Amino acid sequence: MASRDPLDLSPAVRELYYKHMAALANNDELRERSVHVFLTCTYRSPSEQDALYAQGRSKPGPIVTNAKGGQSKHNAMDKAAQPCAEAYDLAILENGKLVWEDHPVWQIIGQHGMAVGLKWYGAPSAPFKEMPHFQNPEA
Repeated sequence: MASRDPLDLSPAVRELYYKHMAALANNDELRERSVHVFLTCTYRSPSEQDALYAQGRSKPGPIVTNAKGGQSKHNAMDKAAQPCAEAYDLAILENGKLVWEDHPVWQIIGQHGMAVGLKWYGAPSAPFKEMPHFQNPEA
């Protein structure tokens, strides 16, 4: 099962994650809209990545990633073979409803992520739109 533990992020991404979440916690618009942002994935094994890659291709559902196992920044490990992901995914609850698709609050979340130094895959320049995906820009 994919990890939701910030300790499974690389030290650099972990620091950016905490800055990102602090900025979101202080955002008045998110608070007024009753938006709760939460972490859904840090480290993911290559086999879990392959299963996601199959979605929308050889398995039912929409395509959610263009990365096969070993290609995703979620699959990174350190020299001691411990999880050291260079990316994380977030999800949104707005008024109790889970929101994955493009939604105006993603722009707020994405702008805060980019402001702390993350690469956001919901940005206009992203080659493949993944609104929940944030990663180390140097990885």
